[in-house]
Amino acid sequence: MPKLTLAIDDKQSLNILKELKGFPVVVKIGPIVFLEEGFPLLKALKQDGFEVFLDLKFHDIPNTVLKTVEVCAKHDIDYLTVHLLGGENMLSPLKDIKGKTNIIGVTILTSHDESYMEFLHSSYSLEDMVLHLASVAHKCNLSGVVCSSFEAFNIKNKFPNLKTVIPGIRLNKDEKDDQKRVATIEEVLQVADLIVMGRAIFKSENPKQTTLDILSKIGGTYGNC
Repeated sequence: MPKLTLAIDDKQSLNILKELKGFPVVVKIGPIVFLEEGFPLLKALKQDGFEVFLDLKFHDIPNTVLKTVEVCAKHDIDYLTVHLLGGENMLSPLKDIKGKTNIIGVTILTSHDESYMEFLHSSYSLEDMVLHLASVAHKCNLSGVVCSSFEAFNIKNKFPNLKTVIPGIRLNKDEKDDQKRVATIEEVLQVADLIVMGRAIFKSENPKQTTLDILSKIGGTYGNC
């Protein structure tokens, strides 16, 4: 059963978490909120019983990323993102200092499509590039990858031990916002380990009930939450 992951990209979205204590959700904190609230917010979320996903997508020289991940790992973070485009020299050492933190490699952002491959002057198709980056994650012993639903099935077939974190999930597939490779919950149930949702919940009339409905869709009954 995949885990519902709430994408908190602004301080206003934090308000819903007061109503979701006890819900089996992962809270994903992006750079805007983290820069304003810092590690104290992450500590408070852990105390409230949430799993914490720090989504800062590190990509720098190997030593800088190594030291940065080491700092994050000391704060009991459950999931942390790095860019797979940083390469093996940046990624391989992380397994030795990550502690209990799941290091998740970002493949190609879901806001990109095939035109991004042209921008990179790459002969790879977008899907082939994602699969190549997933192979790097596997080789470097990362815990998982961020990918779209379009690549997740092939990644799971080739690298079943990699967790798949799938953003761009919508209740209505026509609501793309700034994402280009989106899917519905039903389309990824069998292949996702973490389903990332944000605006579909926060823009709804009743975010708490919407969260409850989504949790029921992905498996389980949460009537006592």
